[in-house]
Amino acid sequence: MSKFVPWFLIGSIGCVVQEEPTETAAVTSPDPEVQCLEVMPESVDFGEWPLAVLEAEGPISDTIFLTNRCANETGVTQLALTSAVPGPFVVDADVSPENPLELAAGERIAVTVELRDPTYGVYTDVVNVQGAEGTSFEVTLEAQVVCEASTVDSDADGDGVPDACDLCLLGDDTVDSDADGVPDDCDACPNADDAIDIDADGIPDGCDVCSSGPNFLDSDQDSVPDACDVCPGADDRLDRDLDDIPDDCDVCPKLDNTVDLNMNGIADCFEL
Repeated sequence: MSKFVPWFLIGSIGCVVQEEPTETAAVTSPDPEVQCLEVMPESVDFGEWPLAVLEAEGPISDTIFLTNRCANETGVTQLALTSAVPGPFVVDADVSPENPLELAAGERIAVTVELRDPTYGVYTDVVNVQGAEGTSFEVTLEAQVVCEASTVDSDADGDGVPDACDLCLLGDDTVDSDADGVPDDCDACPNADDAIDIDADGIPDGCDVCSSGPNFLDSDQDSVPDACDVCPGADDRLDRDLDDIPDDCDVCPKLDNTVDLNMNGIADCFEL
């Protein structure tokens, strides 16, 4: 059953939590016809949650159990979500062919699955589990995040998303051409990810004239921010020879410093 995990306990949730072996008897001898690995349950339904509750209380979690029903050791070589687009489901396990999970005879291990930081909507995903013996399992994840009853009829932009849960009150939340999680009508930087802002100046890198520092600092007022200024104290836009070196810092402002036709290591403009 779904349950709350307070935000202050999130850091204490481990990747995998080992539990006591199950009480059911293990198969007494290896048998190629016997499937050692058991994955339960086949589906996890987180149920329906008001968005305001999740924002206040933090993520909710559930558990997938991996059990070795045999008397010999077995393992898991893959445990991951199948969705190509990251969503609100998180599986706290680092399992891969390079980092397999070993289960001793009769051992049972619990893996935590969380619904974390969702927005309004219906979510589904699948956890794929690959056993060392060649077996394969799929665990379906489902959740629905709703708005409070008092707000469901309020939808100013008519996109089917109630205002209380609307990511963009200016337009259709379902239209997101660059798939950055920001609807087109509220996208600060179309065709780029609004969440990527290396210099933290509030301008996404895809539309930032200088991703190395704040755009508003421009001491020489040449429209090039200080952090990206090639020629501090001068106008970077003046470049007569178009060699990307501003004239005031160019030792050869009339010719391209990079041209060396006789390939002697000396720029042609110095040999004139």
